[in-house]
Amino acid sequence: MNIGELRLKDILTDYKIEEREFEYADVKGVAEFFGWQIIFFRKQADLLNTIALSFSEIEDENLISLANSILEHIDIDVMFGDNLSKIIKIYGEANSFDHIYENMTRYNYLIEPSLFIVFGIKEDKMVYLEIITDKAMIDDVFNLREML
Repeated sequence: MNIGELRLKDILTDYKIEEREFEYADVKGVAEFFGWQIIFFRKQADLLNTIALSFSEIEDENLISLANSILEHIDIDVMFGDNLSKIIKIYGEANSFDHIYENMTRYNYLIEPSLFIVFGIKEDKMVYLEIITDKAMIDDVFNLREML
């Protein structure tokens, strides 16, 4: 899964995308935002490569459609609105899970040292997705979440 060349402004050409300095998991960089629900992040040390994608509270039909159009650019095999059994069928059992968000369970998958995916499930539907491809950042985030 290569997200490095993805730019939110290139995918959502008909929408206003905000870009600004941002800190993601204690890493400084630049992020592209579609509202607060969709974030593409590049770290300061390598502004050419997107290393993290975050989709939060993707629940209404318009936002689901928009977010799923973004996922078509990623080799992930799941879409917003899919259920947990489909995710488990594709990715197996999660390495860990947490309940830090109300009414949602996040399933953390360390696919490989440089690919960490988190699926958030609410009422048996995927409404949250996080993908991180930077190994150092993954080590920090994965270790922290295993302690939750």
